[in-house]
Amino acid sequence: MGMEIDAICENCKEKFKVNGSTVETTTFKTHDGKIVYIIWYKCPKCGKIHYIQIDDDNSRKLLEHSKDILKKVMVYNSKNQTPPKKLKNQLDKARKKLSNARLELMKQYHGTEFKNIQSKEEVKINFSL
Repeated sequence: MGMEIDAICENCKEKFKVNGSTVETTTFKTHDGKIVYIIWYKCPKCGKIHYIQIDDDNSRKLLEHSKDILKKVMVYNSKNQTPPKKLKNQLDKARKKLSNARLELMKQYHGTEFKNIQSKEEVKINFSL
């Protein structure tokens, strides 16, 4: 099933689990024409949508870079070998850069109206930080 986290709805205080099958990604367009990808989940009790992550083309590139380094680390792990410290440091640095980029996007776009690419609906996004 993958990773699962505990969540509490900001609206109704319902406690529930969030995992890969309960989160969705929606593509939005900013008013200046930039495309962003927002990950969200819905409270199973009251239906409140919680926006939890945002990516743009830059952060998606950073994600791919992190995945590439992680694959190299996993090769060492699969052979019961310790990955070189330099490789571990590269992974830590790549993950930190990705995390910082996403946090900056959340700060930049918190409270912003976006246009849903599919539905054409205007949606004001407030991130659950």
